[in-house]
Amino acid sequence: MVCGYVTEKRLISDIFIRNALMNFYGNCGNFRFSINVLYTSVKDVVSWTVLASAYMEKGIFDVAMEAFHSMRSSGLRPDLISWNALISGFAPYREIDAALQYLDHTRKGLSPRVNSLNGVISGCVHNGHFTNALDQKAQEALDVEIKSFFDSAPPLRNIENVSEDLKKFIEMNSSGTRSARKVVCVTSGGTTVPLEQRCVRYIDNFSSGHRGAASTEYFLKAGYSVIFLYRKGTCQPYCSLLPDYPFLECFEFTHESGIQVRQPYSEAVKWAISEHHAAVADGTLLKLPFTTIFEYLQILHMVATSLRSLGPYALFYLAAAVSDFYVPWESMAEHKIQSGSGPLDMRLVQVPKMLSVLRSEWAPTAYCISFKLETDVKILLEKANAALKKYKMHMVIANELLTRKEEVTLVTDNENIHVRRDPKQVGDEVEKHIIEHIVEKHSTYVDDLDQKVSRDTGS
Repeated sequence: MVCGYVTEKRLISDIFIRNALMNFYGNCGNFRFSINVLYTSVKDVVSWTVLASAYMEKGIFDVAMEAFHSMRSSGLRPDLISWNALISGFAPYREIDAALQYLDHTRKGLSPRVNSLNGVISGCVHNGHFTNALDQKAQEALDVEIKSFFDSAPPLRNIENVSEDLKKFIEMNSSGTRSARKVVCVTSGGTTVPLEQRCVRYIDNFSSGHRGAASTEYFLKAGYSVIFLYRKGTCQPYCSLLPDYPFLECFEFTHESGIQVRQPYSEAVKWAISEHHAAVADGTLLKLPFTTIFEYLQILHMVATSLRSLGPYALFYLAAAVSDFYVPWESMAEHKIQSGSGPLDMRLVQVPKMLSVLRSEWAPTAYCISFKLETDVKILLEKANAALKKYKMHMVIANELLTRKEEVTLVTDNENIHVRRDPKQVGDEVEKHIIEHIVEKHSTYVDDLDQKVSRDTGS
């Protein structure tokens, strides 16, 4: 009836109407009418895709593939929608391998999009294929994103100095009497996202760096050596008792035109300077500054690969507030963006998630701790548990924005530990209790791995 009306009104020659008619008959399972319409006139990619999709939806894969190959034989090049039709069609019928195979084809001249992966993912979930080649494909895609990020990032200006400092620090803390010393990388402060290559404007991440700086003090006190990877201008270890502007507030001129510490701050300044200098002189504290997301991830990569040799004795305490989105370097304006150009329309790209590759490749036997900050306490533990599993962390420290200085929850595979500072104890900090629990957990982790190695080697 519909076909008769279209023919009577001489609309069959319109390719858009013809494709819509094919889609209508295909959805009804009336393939004979779809094929009749297909061969009435000129065919385009949409025509063949509509027919192939109809067969795929009914699970008639061989005929669908014939239509797909006929399209290519006629000189038409399948587009991303064509490939998605195949991928989405295979997955629900347990044909996961075929779906993955055609997902590979989309990489040859086309970029697989979210709906390409969604087709495979939905099929996997529907059929219970939670652990299969999809994990490998997802990892491959992440590897490509990470490589692209590092390849396009501006090179570190002081890379030789950072590399040499790291080498000396690791050698000093892994030889002689320090062969069993544990080394922790504490990341602290927030990363910036430059909006211009000659940066004037940038997007910043909120973080004072207090948690990382305070935690560094407690790690040093517990006998760890610390690589302190910090944002320039944020809180520093041993400075918590000093005012916000210590250089201006802690010192004064003397009558002899000299400079001395003002009396109210004399003990705090003396303690800060002596503790800091002692840690640096002893070779137990290495400070590495960063500003941008590019600098942070490049230095973190260098630190992680350097600590790989320490195995389980290495620990990562990732307290930095890392940007989730960035502007790729090659997409940035070189010079200052002019306000006279009107509203700013800028596309931000997701920063590749480096936690999983840090765990699997950069430092696979290190003990890794990440943080989860939320403003809604109702979803905090759920998000922390998801991060624990997704990135295979050993611990995720969950903290809510307004109460983060008072209490946190340490989320692990087998328990959640609620940690609070004691408000009745003057100067008590929640970081002190966090580090006490971490030291215990890390020691157990090291002992377990050492025992496993002993059993495996028979020693």
